[in-house]
Amino acid sequence: MIRGPRTRQGGFTLIEIMAVVLLLGLAMSGVSIGLDRFVPGQQIDSEGRQFLSRMDLARSSAIAAGRPYRVVIQLDDHAYRVFTPYDEEGRIAVSKEEQTDLGKEVLESGVNFAGVLLPGSDGPTTEGEVELIFQPTGISYDVVVYLSSDGGEAYDKTAFVGGLTGRTELLDGHIVPGTVRDQDFD
Repeated sequence: MIRGPRTRQGGFTLIEIMAVVLLLGLAMSGVSIGLDRFVPGQQIDSEGRQFLSRMDLARSSAIAAGRPYRVVIQLDDHAYRVFTPYDEEGRIAVSKEEQTDLGKEVLESGVNFAGVLLPGSDGPTTEGEVELIFQPTGISYDVVVYLSSDGGEAYDKTAFVGGLTGRTELLDGHIVPGTVRDQDFD
C-alpha cells in the first residue's frame, strides 16, 4: 500500500499548552501578590493577623518553656518585639536587658499602631512602649490593640488578646471592650 506524503494537522502539542498554562499561572500569582500592597483592607488585615500570631507564639512558648515571655509594643515606631526568657548563650536571663528577642517586627507602611488599651486605664496609650507579659501558665491580662490604616477609618481594626484564655480576635473598627460574654469562653 502506497501512502502519500503526511500532512500536519493544525493544533498545539501538549507541551506547548502546558507552557502557556504555566506562564498564565505565574502571571496571575504575581498580580495577586502585588494587589495586596495596594488594597488597604487586605494590608491591615494581614498585619493584624501577623501580630496576633506573634502573641499566640509568645503565649505558647511561655507555657512550653515554663518561663515568662514578654512582648513590647513600640507605638512610636509602629513595631513590636517578642522577648524570650533566655540570654544569648541560652541560659536563663537574670535581667530584662539580657533577654534575647525574636527580632523587631515593623508594621508595613500604611498600617500603624493607633493605641493600646490596658485594663484599668482611662483610655488607650498612644505613645511610647507598652509591655505585655505572658506568665509560664500562659496567663496575661486582656489587651486591646488599635490598628489604623492610611486608607481611612473604614479600614481600622481592633486586635484583642484575652489574658486568661489566650483567645485572639481581629475585629473591624476601633472597638471598646465591653463586659465578659458567654462566648468569650468558647
